[in-house]
Amino acid sequence: MDIFSTITRIYIVDWNLQCDMSDKPQLPWHSNYLNATAFLGGITFTALVLLMESKEKIPYVDFLIPITALVSFFLIASTIGRVVLASSDEERFAKFDIVNSVFTLIGFFGLLSLIPFFVLPFTQTGAIGVGIVEIIAMVIYFWALGKGIRGVKH
Repeated sequence: MDIFSTITRIYIVDWNLQCDMSDKPQLPWHSNYLNATAFLGGITFTALVLLMESKEKIPYVDFLIPITALVSFFLIASTIGRVVLASSDEERFAKFDIVNSVFTLIGFFGLLSLIPFFVLPFTQTGAIGVGIVEIIAMVIYFWALGKGIRGVKH
């Protein structure tokens, strides 16, 4: 199974979850992603600015600045893409939606991988603990996502 079919299945599971809600009026389903990616992109960009301000205090800042900049790029590009998707015809931009979902996942998992490095200058034990909790949470997340994908009828 390649990455695009996996992302497409994630998209189908999310679409089915959004469509099976009650008859209450809802925001377009892209708006949920738009809010989340805008928030995470803003946080990551703020972290980038703070890292640049405290260059002398963090020993491995040359490692953190480029990775934080890339994560911030992916999240902000995903936010811009969600604006385009939310205001356009879904059929015309189906492949763009898949690429945008990949950008969102890269940004989200990049941010998760950076969090232990942000904690590391203050406490090594805390950074290791945060890393272990994140790994356990990701295993549970993908296990539950796999259950959800198998439950969707195509």
